[in-house]
Parts: sequence; C-alpha cells; structure tokens
Amino acid sequence: MNLYILPRFGNCPITGISYLDIEEFKAGLEVSVKRINNILVSMRSVFTMAFKEGIIKGNVMLKVDNLRIDEPTINPLSMDEVLKVLECVHTHYRNCLTILFFTGLRFGEMAGLKWKNVHLDRKTARICETLVYGEEGRTKTKKSNRDIDLLPPAIEALIDQGNQTHKKPDYVFLDIHGKPLTTDHMREVIWKPALEKCGIEYRPMMQTRHTFATISLSEGENIGWVQHMLGHSSLQMIFTKYYAWMPKETRNDGSAMMRVFHSLNRSKG
Repeated sequence: MNLYILPRFGNCPITGISYLDIEEFKAGLEVSVKRINNILVSMRSVFTMAFKEGIIKGNVMLKVDNLRIDEPTINPLSMDEVLKVLECVHTHYRNCLTILFFTGLRFGEMAGLKWKNVHLDRKTARICETLVYGEEGRTKTKKSNRDIDLLPPAIEALIDQGNQTHKKPDYVFLDIHGKPLTTDHMREVIWKPALEKCGIEYRPMMQTRHTFATISLSEGENIGWVQHMLGHSSLQMIFTKYYAWMPKETRNDGSAMMRVFHSLNRSKG
C-alpha cells in the first residue's frame, strides 16, 4: 500500500478510479509478476470494503485479472556443485547457505529463523515465521508451519553460527552489518559472486530449495518426508514438480542425501 498503491491513488477519490486506470498502473509497475499480483490483493480488499459500504456502486477490481505466473524452471545444483559453492561463498554467509541447501527452506523462512525455534538437542527446528524485506510475517500456508529435521551439515552450521554470534540476536542469521537478510543483497552481493567464482552457471537462489528436493528424491528419500521438509500442502505438488527425479524405492530419514554428501567429502579429502 505505502510503496505502490498510495503514491498513485492516495489522492484520488475511489469513485473516480476506472478499470483503465488500474490496468495502466499494473503496466507501469517495474516489479515481478508475483509482486504485482500481491499488490492487486490489497487493492481488491479496499474496493470490496468500499462496495460493501455503499461508497461505490460497482467494484472495478472484479474486472482486473491477475498476471499469469509461469512455473519457474527447475535447474538444481549437483552435490558436487553445492560443496563448491559453500567453499567459494563469503565465509559470513556460508552457514545460512548451508541451511538453505540442506533443509530446503524458502529464503524468507531461513531469514526469519530465530534461535528460540532451533532445538539442536532434538535435531529439529520450528518453522513458523518468515522475514521478507525486513518485515516479519506468517509462513506461506498452514502446512508451511512445521518442525523440520536438521541433517548433520545443518547442525554443524547452526553450532558454528551460535559460536560466532553467541546467540545474542533473535535471528539466527544477519548480514555482515548486523541487519536482517534480504533477497536482493544475498542475490547480488553473495550468491552471484559465489557462482561466478565456482564457474557455475547462474540460476536463481530459489534453486537451493529445488536442489534439496531433487537430490533427496533422486537418492531415494521418502516422498512424504520431502513434502514435510519443504512445507508443501500435498504430495501432488511434489509429484508435479519433481516426478523426473523420483526413483521407485524410497526412505525417510535423510540418510540418502547424507550418503552422497559424505561420499563427495571423502573423495575431496
């Protein structure tokens, strides 16, 4: 509302805002398709309230369609590439990238992770908050509220992070200046340089999540376990996205992913 809608429509009587005004506004937004659709959600709420109150006779937002969001291409890293990226990335950010690769968390879930929700004694972490552009919020869906298993690399990263920060900030991970992590900073200053240094083709940081899913499934992890770790609402979403990586036999404890991790680590040693 504050960043996009009010600067354009804040001084306009709602009765004078037309369908074409909103379409022109949409076309001028220089943000992602997903963000435009999220902006339209707020506008629909305002117009719905005005219509129910009788302030406007017709709700023009009923005519405004969302923009189509194409499914992102799944282009995961191999385990060998994962280890290379962790070697090349700035040391301050190695632990948070390790968490992304070995838990499948969304970036906002990792950025919003707090020490009070990390239970190293139980080898689990409670995912119940997100942090997006400095604002705390709820997880994407009810199913996204979950307790995830912490695999050995994730546990080691969290122990190291705790030793570095003494667990003083509420958030587990902050940027090098002590501020909350943002996707823009991580993408441009940390992620891209790490891939370039490794000689790995660029792909969005969201591929850390796909990497966790595809390696887990291709190595035979139980599909339900992967679904729970990712916080997907249904198995159908896993089948739809990752069917090509699914073998016939599966497990449910993270051991398959760890087998390929340890195998590569031994060969490098």
